[in-house]
Amino acid sequence: MPDQFELYGDATGAVETFNKYSTDETVGTWQLAGGVGDRYGAFRWRLSANHLDSFAQPLGYATLTRPATASGAGTVLTGAFNDLNRTGAPIFVIGDTGIEHQVQDTDTLKLAYDFDNHWQLAYTASLFHQDDDAGVRSYLRDPAGNTVYAGNSNINGFNTNIAASTLSNQVYNTQQTQLAQGLSLTSEKDGDFAWELLASDYAYLNDKQRVPTAALPGAFASGARTVNRMNGTGWYTLDANGVWRGWTDHELSFGAHRDTETFAQVRNNLTDWIAGDVGTVANAAKGRTATNALWLQDIWSFAPGVKAALGVRYEDWRAYAGSNFSASPALNVTQPRISASTLSPKTALAWAVSDAWTITGSWGVAYRMPTVTELYQAITTGTSLTVPNPNLRPERASSYELAAERRSGNSRFCLSFFEEDITSALLSQSAPLVAGSPTLFSFVQNVDRTQVRGIELVADQYDAFIPRLELMGSLTAADGRIRQDNAFAAAVGKFIPGVPKLKANAVATYRLDDTWAFTLGARYADRSFGTIDNSDIVSQTYQGFAGYFVVDARTRYKINENWNISLGVANLNNDKYFLFHPFPQRTFIIEVHFAQ
Repeated sequence: MPDQFELYGDATGAVETFNKYSTDETVGTWQLAGGVGDRYGAFRWRLSANHLDSFAQPLGYATLTRPATASGAGTVLTGAFNDLNRTGAPIFVIGDTGIEHQVQDTDTLKLAYDFDNHWQLAYTASLFHQDDDAGVRSYLRDPAGNTVYAGNSNINGFNTNIAASTLSNQVYNTQQTQLAQGLSLTSEKDGDFAWELLASDYAYLNDKQRVPTAALPGAFASGARTVNRMNGTGWYTLDANGVWRGWTDHELSFGAHRDTETFAQVRNNLTDWIAGDVGTVANAAKGRTATNALWLQDIWSFAPGVKAALGVRYEDWRAYAGSNFSASPALNVTQPRISASTLSPKTALAWAVSDAWTITGSWGVAYRMPTVTELYQAITTGTSLTVPNPNLRPERASSYELAAERRSGNSRFCLSFFEEDITSALLSQSAPLVAGSPTLFSFVQNVDRTQVRGIELVADQYDAFIPRLELMGSLTAADGRIRQDNAFAAAVGKFIPGVPKLKANAVATYRLDDTWAFTLGARYADRSFGTIDNSDIVSQTYQGFAGYFVVDARTRYKINENWNISLGVANLNNDKYFLFHPFPQRTFIIEVHFAQ
């Protein structure tokens, strides 16, 4: 919050060149942000706004499984690409999907009042609005040169029927208005006792997505389909925390927490997906979760240079009021109420061996409760659907770490060894429930036991080799495996989805003087997997999880005390890779910043 009058603004533009399959295009994004604030005695305020207008690259692709045998039946079409899906099966790639034009506005108000006794009352409200139009682009052409979206077809000598939904399900309009609020009351930070009261609320005021059912190209203009609404979804949190330093060599902290999450989702039929009135209910899902918690921690300086931390957290969690409805296939289920009570201890020991070296060791237990959407959400749009699992159990993680850190002058070096063992791990999957179907179902399941072991190295150096050169880098090697899965033996011993074996990043910044700064960064990761049995053997394809090596560059020039300008290139080496979706290719960025 400002202590005096402030006025600031940012203007950012980005241009991406994207080339994949039949698409060779340039897309752009521009963003304006600014704010004003001031202080009047004990009262402080800030008002800020952010506007984003973005034309995106394709986020996905429409694909067809290639039939096992060749055939001359069907209308001969050209333009498709032969490829493999992530399990190695032959497919045809027939078009771009998820071609989004997003317009987002975020307006934020912050207020604070400082009392004479050093208490502070603060309030924040942020209103977010998004309008997102997504289209598709078919590669297919008939003998007359017309664009084809559906029908009985012959592609590269194989007969296949392209369903109307293959491309039309990826055309949609999304409108969202969401409100986040936060309120806090804090005491004086210094002294033997300090406390804070915190409350937050997040509400989906309006959230709807319209998607056509009818075949393209007619559905671009009108036609039947559905509208999916999540109005009423949201959550709130309450926290009361305190710290007491009146006990010699101890810092005792404690607190209470509550949160609740409400999920509400209804999908209605429409006669016209663009302007039609809401019709009958096709699907519906709802549910609630709530958590009450208490925690206590003591930091004990029991010897020179040695500190120990002991803590415990108790949680009482429950999920209730869950239900799922479907008109076709017929389903009307009241989901069971479930609950869990957990106790999470933790301990850590830090030893300052010398002025430069510190050695720390820690162990702790933590629980992650299933979210309300993992339990009850049964509706998404497009070709990816969500299957609920109302009987999920909380996952239990036991984590260990041993680290050595050296700080000397302008350098820092840290080496750590870590292990995390999780029972009833909550892992998300995306796979077809019907073999050969292009429709993916997302679902979360409990896996009996997973384990990650690894080593991490982090190093920073200021004035490295030459004055004004700053080097930062990290390297993480991890072996994450599924150790037990009683329901799916093929997953045992396989890599945990989303955990690469090796990740690294490095950043070098050279400040020529007080006006010029040059930054070069690099990011690397091995390929990872998206399935618990690692059956997605092809990583460099849509829905695959490929490795990547990306280089970014940025130059900043400080014009004067108020103005600076930055020029940059993200993915300078134009690495073309997939992390389920195709990730952005080479992007040029310019930013102008003003502050007073």
